[in-house]
Amino acid sequence: MYLIDDEDDKASDVDKFIDVFELSHDYLFGDATYAMNRNRNEKLRKPEALPLEEDIAKVREYTLFRMQAITKESYVIFDTHNFVELRDLLVSRLTLFNARRGGEPCRLRLVEWERCGKKCLDKSTGSTEA
Repeated sequence: MYLIDDEDDKASDVDKFIDVFELSHDYLFGDATYAMNRNRNEKLRKPEALPLEEDIAKVREYTLFRMQAITKESYVIFDTHNFVELRDLLVSRLTLFNARRGGEPCRLRLVEWERCGKKCLDKSTGSTEA
């Protein structure tokens, strides 16, 4: 806005502020970023924080049903609303079923495994507890 109003001095001050802010971003927000990542790695990956298998099955069924309903009709005009819904369904399917659940063991650290290993697995069956 300052450049539009021909206030070059104020625009220069804003530009300098942004440069300094970008240089000190890690210093200012490093602790918060570390805490956020630690919380994500330690608390949210516990088995009790994971969604129930029944809920995942419901989401899967709904996703497949809607994807089939959108793509099945050959004479319906494919507008932006349908495209956005189909795109969102595909992204949710990829995120939920590939990245989120499948990638958890590969990101598990040994310390986390030792901490939750006994309560994560049922010794008799070798499966995760409900």
